[in-house]
Amino acid sequence: MQRRVQNDPTYQRIKRAKKRARRRTRFVARAPHDIWQTDAKGPVRILLATGIELVFHVLSIIDDATRAILAAIVTLRPNLAAAVVAFRTAALRWGLPKSVYADRASIFDANAFRTGLADCGGYRIPTKPRNAPARGKIEAYHRILVLWFTERLRSQRVVDLAHLQQLLDGVIQSLYQPHKHRSLKKSPEAALAGRVSSRAIPPARLYDAFRKEKRLKTHPKTGEVEIDQKTYIVPDELRGHRLTFLVDPPAQVPPQVVHPQSRD
Repeated sequence: MQRRVQNDPTYQRIKRAKKRARRRTRFVARAPHDIWQTDAKGPVRILLATGIELVFHVLSIIDDATRAILAAIVTLRPNLAAAVVAFRTAALRWGLPKSVYADRASIFDANAFRTGLADCGGYRIPTKPRNAPARGKIEAYHRILVLWFTERLRSQRVVDLAHLQQLLDGVIQSLYQPHKHRSLKKSPEAALAGRVSSRAIPPARLYDAFRKEKRLKTHPKTGEVEIDQKTYIVPDELRGHRLTFLVDPPAQVPPQVVHPQSRD
């Protein structure tokens, strides 16, 4: 019966008319830290004071209810490591969100990021690819970022990446956060009012949540193993074993051996 109704021309006209009449609105979180939105802006090219061209991105986390910037980092590559660093920076200062809204970029769809978010008790809001208007709040912030930050870098003397991060922090704290928002009728800083999330997590667990597993074999004589272009040495009794390591994507904590297995 449902198939016969679907094939009826009259029913199809009703469905099209209903779709045209439907008003598309943006969701808004009811309280701070209910929803965090995250996205990266770039690439941006600038010329350093040394004459070297630098290509960077800005990865930010914005609170959906107040439009306040909870974390914003300058990174050379908008990869999984940068996403984890931004999330940890925001979580250590403000606590945990109830849910996170991001696009379908590979860094946010990565198993390590999604699993880490779930381990922290968060929820990833499902999104559709190529649906930028749904992320209107962070897209509006990116437009401001271009006007107040990236466009003005042409006349700014930039020394290195650390200096660039300081300039970004200054723009956000002195211009964006205290600026009155048209929809809120107040500034993001006043709307957030320093409120932290009621969902907290110990820092140690926050660092453990985003580790991913890697299966590697150690050198039978030296016990060396290379992880993310760095060399580590395991205890003598684990030399020559194929081991499972827990590896932190941004390498903020050293790898950890889960358990040894027999020699191959």
